[in-house]
Amino acid sequence: MHWQSSWASNCGRETEIERIARLNKEIMRTEKLLIILDDVWGRTELSKIGIPSYKELQKCKSKVLLTTRRLNVCHTMESQAKIKLSILSEEDAWNLFLNKARRSFESTTFEGVARKVVGECRGLPIALIAVARALGDKHLEEWQTAAQQLEKSQLANPDHDEDAFRCIKLSYDYLKDEDYKSCFLLCCLYPEDYDIPIEDLFRYAIGEGLFRDTDTIYEARGIAHSVVKHLKDSSLLLEGEFSGHTGKCVRMHDVVRDTAMRIAKCEDGHGLLVKAGCGLNHWSCRSHEGYSAISLMENKIRRLPEELVSPKLQILLLQRNTDLNEIPETFFQSPNELRLLDLSNTSISSLPQSFSLLTNLQALYLDSCKKLIDISIVGKLKKLEILSMRKYSGTELSREIGNLTNLRILEVSGALVTIPSKVISKLHKLEELYMLHCGFEYWGCEIEGKGGETNIGFDELAGLSNLKILQVCISDAKYIPKNVEAEPNWVYFDIHIGGFIKSLYNRIDHNSRFLHLEGPTMSTLPDWFINAVTEKTEKLKYDRCEGISDILMKYDHGRLHKLKHLTVSGHFISCLYLKGLMNTTRRVQNGPVSENLEELHLIDLVRLNELCVGELPPGSLSNLKVLHICFCHMLKNVSKLVQRLPNLEKLYLNYMDELEYVFGCEGLEPIQSKLREMHLLCPNSVKSICSGPVPRAMFQSLKSLTIYRCELLQSLFASDVANCLVQLEDLLVDRCPLLERLIEAVNNEKITVLSKLKNMVLKNLPVLNGASAIVDIECPSLERLTVEECPQFSTSASYYFGSRNPVKLNDPQLHRFLYERHVSVKQGNSEEQEDCSFNIEGINPLQSTTFENVARRVAVECKGLPIALIAVARALGDEDLEEWEKAAERLEKSRSPNPNHEEDAFKCIRLSYDYLKHEDHKSCFLLCCLFPEDHEIKTEDLFRYAIGKRLFRDAETMVEARGIVVSVVKYLKDSSLLMDSEKNGCVKMHDVIRDTAIQIAESEDGFWVKAGCGLKGWRPRGLHAGCTAISLMRNEIRKLPEEELVCPHLQILLLNRNDDLDEIPEKFIQKLNELRLLDLSDTSISVLPQSFSLLTNLQALYLDSRKKFIDISIVGKLKKLEILSMRNCPGSGGLSRSGYESPEERVLPREIGHLTNLRILDVNRSWARASVSGVVTIPSKVISKLHKLEELYMVYCGFEEANIFDELAGLSNLKIVQLGISDAKYIPNNVEAKPDWDYFYISIVSRRDSAAYKTGDHNSRSLFFRGVTMSTLPDWFINAVTKKTEKLEYECCRGMSDILMEYDHGRLHKLKHLTVSGHFLDSYVYMTELMNTTRRVQKGSVFENLEELHLISLIHLEELCVGELQPGSLSNLKVLHMFCCLILKNVSKFVQRLPNLEKLDLNWMDELEYVFGCEGFEPEQSKLREMHLLGPNLVKKICSGPAPRVMFQSLKSLTIYRCELLRSLFACDVAQCLFQLEDLLVEQCPLLGTVIEVVNNEKTVLPKLKNLALRKLPMLYGASGTVDIECPSLEHLIVVDCPQFSFSTSSNYSESLESMNHVSFSTSASDYFGSTNPVQLNDFQMYQFLRGRVAIGQRWFDQLICAIQFLFFPIF
Repeated sequence: MHWQSSWASNCGRETEIERIARLNKEIMRTEKLLIILDDVWGRTELSKIGIPSYKELQKCKSKVLLTTRRLNVCHTMESQAKIKLSILSEEDAWNLFLNKARRSFESTTFEGVARKVVGECRGLPIALIAVARALGDKHLEEWQTAAQQLEKSQLANPDHDEDAFRCIKLSYDYLKDEDYKSCFLLCCLYPEDYDIPIEDLFRYAIGEGLFRDTDTIYEARGIAHSVVKHLKDSSLLLEGEFSGHTGKCVRMHDVVRDTAMRIAKCEDGHGLLVKAGCGLNHWSCRSHEGYSAISLMENKIRRLPEELVSPKLQILLLQRNTDLNEIPETFFQSPNELRLLDLSNTSISSLPQSFSLLTNLQALYLDSCKKLIDISIVGKLKKLEILSMRKYSGTELSREIGNLTNLRILEVSGALVTIPSKVISKLHKLEELYMLHCGFEYWGCEIEGKGGETNIGFDELAGLSNLKILQVCISDAKYIPKNVEAEPNWVYFDIHIGGFIKSLYNRIDHNSRFLHLEGPTMSTLPDWFINAVTEKTEKLKYDRCEGISDILMKYDHGRLHKLKHLTVSGHFISCLYLKGLMNTTRRVQNGPVSENLEELHLIDLVRLNELCVGELPPGSLSNLKVLHICFCHMLKNVSKLVQRLPNLEKLYLNYMDELEYVFGCEGLEPIQSKLREMHLLCPNSVKSICSGPVPRAMFQSLKSLTIYRCELLQSLFASDVANCLVQLEDLLVDRCPLLERLIEAVNNEKITVLSKLKNMVLKNLPVLNGASAIVDIECPSLERLTVEECPQFSTSASYYFGSRNPVKLNDPQLHRFLYERHVSVKQGNSEEQEDCSFNIEGINPLQSTTFENVARRVAVECKGLPIALIAVARALGDEDLEEWEKAAERLEKSRSPNPNHEEDAFKCIRLSYDYLKHEDHKSCFLLCCLFPEDHEIKTEDLFRYAIGKRLFRDAETMVEARGIVVSVVKYLKDSSLLMDSEKNGCVKMHDVIRDTAIQIAESEDGFWVKAGCGLKGWRPRGLHAGCTAISLMRNEIRKLPEEELVCPHLQILLLNRNDDLDEIPEKFIQKLNELRLLDLSDTSISVLPQSFSLLTNLQALYLDSRKKFIDISIVGKLKKLEILSMRNCPGSGGLSRSGYESPEERVLPREIGHLTNLRILDVNRSWARASVSGVVTIPSKVISKLHKLEELYMVYCGFEEANIFDELAGLSNLKIVQLGISDAKYIPNNVEAKPDWDYFYISIVSRRDSAAYKTGDHNSRSLFFRGVTMSTLPDWFINAVTKKTEKLEYECCRGMSDILMEYDHGRLHKLKHLTVSGHFLDSYVYMTELMNTTRRVQKGSVFENLEELHLISLIHLEELCVGELQPGSLSNLKVLHMFCCLILKNVSKFVQRLPNLEKLDLNWMDELEYVFGCEGFEPEQSKLREMHLLGPNLVKKICSGPAPRVMFQSLKSLTIYRCELLRSLFACDVAQCLFQLEDLLVEQCPLLGTVIEVVNNEKTVLPKLKNLALRKLPMLYGASGTVDIECPSLEHLIVVDCPQFSFSTSSNYSESLESMNHVSFSTSASDYFGSTNPVQLNDFQMYQFLRGRVAIGQRWFDQLICAIQFLFFPIF
């Protein structure tokens, strides 16, 4: 069973090929295995399902047993022996029938009729059981009728199938009523052997119109469960193996399912078309007119027929056809009676207009339709009663849903951000609402950008009079209204309030009354909520609720008299300082508390030191059955409470550092106890389980005992206590290093008899003595014994503890069984929750002892190699226990007889590779090993290589595929198979991992990798015909072989970065018919051979950065090409316009227009290579032929005809565009079709300024203008581009005098980053006012989404804003950076009005005198975290006049550099607001005498300041005066070139600053500013970190100096 479950748990993550290979391997390594193939209907090739051949099975002594109903299957399968299973004998059939009928027959007449019925069942077990269950409680007359019916239906030539049919049909006929029969027939719509969720079956039944006699959905659900139970009792349904999202499941035996489908076809109104789970690729049936139900679920259907003509159709099930992406407009136009429609788990993106014709539809399922956004048309289905949209991809619930006035069940979950008000409140008949995972937070708040429209208020739900079940999340208790018009009557609910919302259980529980409070407490809830919810609550979880000081007060306030389950969690390091759980001395009310409570879980209450202060009233906690205390580190005593719990059955005490004993004399001596299980895990201070006189009654019912990591425990019990363990069956003792004896003898009693002990595990007990002393217990019932890592204990000495039974030694299944049973804590005893393990949030699963042991085995096999440890840990991190065990076994079995570090690393990394999710993930990982060692692998190059190799073909667009590759790369980094690179957009592969990848790739995929090996020539040594990939990139190869390269399976050939490679021989590539990816970048090849045209399967070709011109016209013959890249090339073409080769201008060949499958064309030319030659010209009517083109990169490519731009606009699939345009006049005034570009980077720069060309990333929406303004752009460009623009950079734009005019003209509402640059001393830009609202015509806020504003070298700028900005303007601005705005004097009026400003940089502003002033707006709050002042030479004070103190309350980092007139940073009153300041650097301020202006000789405390750097401050005083600040948290202090400061040092900064690390100081002068930490002095790395911010401004300054030098001292 363990092997089976381990195998099954992995199947969902593997491909078919992987499963086959792994099953074959598992079978071959296991001896004497019996493999059973059940219910085989035809010949099955065993090798295709992973079962070895007959000869191979003989080697491992295994056999295959198959069962079939057809004898010829045995022949076709070449069975060695055929055993015919006869029907049951008459007597056996009778006995089985009696057993299942569960009755005796009162008379011989009755028995005679019964035997006649049994005879008609023909000895078939399934028929006997079905008939017995159907007739079991019936009278004699009905038995006689049944016997006659069976006799009459007997055929002339009966067979077993027909016998089974008529018997099951009889059972069906005896079902109580039509609803039972219809519910039974619904089950056959699911695929064979399918686990059918009972909740889904119920909702289907409601959709079909069953159970109409009930008044409520809840009542109908109860009946549906009764029906299912009756069908199971009748043997017409079976118990399911799994539980789904909505609860338990049932299954249908395949014979019963076949019978159900036959019945459905025979009876009127039940014509069914069922092809569920058959692997259909298309809709196969042409005629549908006779069907009432069609089930095509779980197939691979991509398209539906144009029209569905089926007038009687009531049920249509199309769910889980994941490739189905469209419903034809005419599909639903024909009249039908459709009541139930399931489109879940499909890829449909829209619902057709004909959907509105489904006027009888009562149940609609759109779960996991991840591309479906607009569902507004659903609002026309007025009879709809059930609407389910789990994992809905839309962000807003359509208003039209409010028209569904008959809706009774609504389920939404997914990404909902807005739910408009007065939508759900219109659903007056709504009975059940499920919104637990919908992501909706802002109840009753205004919807942004909706003109004052608000979200739904919680009071709308309270006003739904028919609502009986509510499951909802509320992000904050403030959204619960204080009063409601009418109190709701919710029968069941699951309500989460506050914090990070997630469900405690994995599936919906319709019968729960659960309240989860994360943050709020009962006192924060209004009275109506107390009445409607908390009074009824049965499960309550407090999570990080700061206001809790005593749960009794909350019990009384919330009137929690019905509470059964209570969890109080502090969630590890938390602000929950609950010290006393219950304090009766403060309680006002009388009477018992928590009298119905059954479970109490106390988790991570790190300050808890008392469970109960005072005496609890009689009857309190009288029903408590489970007490679980975990991570309550300060709790010392539990006995006082535990011994007063009369019905306690399970006690868990885990990770309690201060606990010294469990039971003590101060606790009540109970008369009796029901305690059955006790588990102590890691109570490190426990020396004895009992202290003082022992409450023996506590042990009389104990059946299971776990003792784990009790490091001070020397024995478990004294013998007088042990004699009370009369019921003990399971004992597990592990990791108790001081345990010498299990039982301590009292009164010379040498042997303690544990009469019922069956299972015992003793593990990791180094001093437990056996052979050297008398064994202290006798276990006559012992059946299984595990003794491991107990070196002084001998199992032979004890004769297995005197057991009368054969004892099984060291059974690993026993070990696992006890660990799993004892360590896992269950929350709830109800049947509905029996498999919902309690989840201690945030705890590493390795804290389960089973997990930890397996994990240690895995770690040992990593041999201490960090790279192996990390790779394996990341691979297995989220796997279950079975996977960890399997990995441990695999690593142990792969142990080499002559191990070395390389081999150890290989097997661990190989394990991590095998655990990758998908074949595309593995292929992408192996692609990385094609690059040289330590290579900076660009993610974009990896993406394009992957596309060339035909990976990620499920993605519809290149944008989508690129997103998947980015996710895969992140996943590989998270798995430690790839590393982050210092270069942006790159990754690296560790050399050990690369070696492993190469080994895997060479053995499995036929890779041959010699990249970066310094090869001078082609050396095909080791190359074989099965090679699929060859990488010789970055070598010194000059020539390729003249002969043919014989690699018929070769798909990838990488020859890039062989600089001197200048020729491809004609024959070399003649036989490479399967080549898909070819990279010839960075070579000197000047001619492509004619044989190039034979590469008919080539999909990706790279000709980047070639050293010579090349004629690429032959590329036009590669019709399957999808990617063509020619980046950074000096020219690409054959002829110039004039007909001869020109080094100045090259033409893209017209043959490129033949590449009709091309999806990416990249002819970008970087500015660094602009001087090599002229530009590439794009002829008209070339690119316009590339209808599948999705991405075009043409920055710095000179096309000058307007019609070419028109061609680009007409490419309907084009999603990413990067263009460099030399003049805005080449943008046409009109285009035929407005383009729909998702991402773009468009640079409009004159050709003479080509050095200004830049390129954008693939996900940017950016514009770069030099000399261009919005007014010069046509309307279509504004609509298609500037409206979407998120990043805009103006440089030297002469016509711009005010950016507000640009904002309005360009409709820049989505702009996030804006740069306005005068390009140093360019005299063209005479902008004196950044914004002038007095000239603005339009109203409303501006730049509401702007996050960054950079103003560079605007040397004439005098004002940031003239006039008042509208409210909401610049409300999201986070970064303001001003550089070289030389005559700007005032920024305070502007800065102090930015509510979300986080970073302020003011650099080289000569006229600025202060930063904050009284004329600026006094903000209520500020988010300013960083402020850096570099070279504002006239600044005398940072604040002028009354200081806006709030501006400094969030400040964490402050840099002051070259403020030459500054004498102190702040006044004392302002400095007191710097309580968040962590980093302070003050440098080159020659007049600075004090850091803070001292008042009354008081020091200013900067409580969080960690890093302080003071450099080149000649006037700063230390020993000669009082140090003006105190920094208790100071960790790093840098004081250099401050001659008057007591422990300064001089440093020649023309030398390396690292010399600072070698200077020591006297510490007496300031005691390092009163720091309570050890302070590190003059740490060079810390100085570099702090000064890094200065370096940014310094670079701008250096560029300014260079520009000045170039302007005034040009070099010719």
